[in-house]
Amino acid sequence: LAKDLADSDLKLHDRIQAFVTSVGSNGILLSQKTEENLLQHLQSAKETETPIEATVVSTNNGGFVLSSGEMRGFCPKSQIDIHTHPPEQYLQKTYTFLITEVQKKEFIDSRRKLLEQDQKESTREILSSLSQGQKTEGVITSVTNFGASVAVFEIEGLLPNKKSPHENNL
Repeated sequence: LAKDLADSDLKLHDRIQAFVTSVGSNGILLSQKTEENLLQHLQSAKETETPIEATVVSTNNGGFVLSSGEMRGFCPKSQIDIHTHPPEQYLQKTYTFLITEVQKKEFIDSRRKLLEQDQKESTREILSSLSQGQKTEGVITSVTNFGASVAVFEIEGLLPNKKSPHENNL
């Protein structure tokens, strides 16, 4: 803890509030909580795309009010999840978010970006585990005149009709 930020009357075994500003080979650098330091911490998390944890404390017309430490945040409705669910489902729950913007008194987050990243990673893993000719089960999600969309391991694929509509013209 930098001397210029520490209280001058600190004694051995005193408890103080501080947060980690960096971790390196020389140890952990701490800083006492100030609004400026919190904003710098959030800005650094935004720039390095380091996820933060925040709790959904309430909703408003545009989205969700978040709390992370002593800072308030906001997550637009479209950024809380990949699929839409009732807003009440998220209340009083803590999630991991990516900071998309830091303002003077709050931060703006996206949980959807993290979920989409996880989904892409899962898709890559699933696709690498499949091979041509492998038998598997799926769930039909839609049917069209050229085939059916089938979800296999949460990935949509096309099961084409055996006879293409264009073959009738031949």
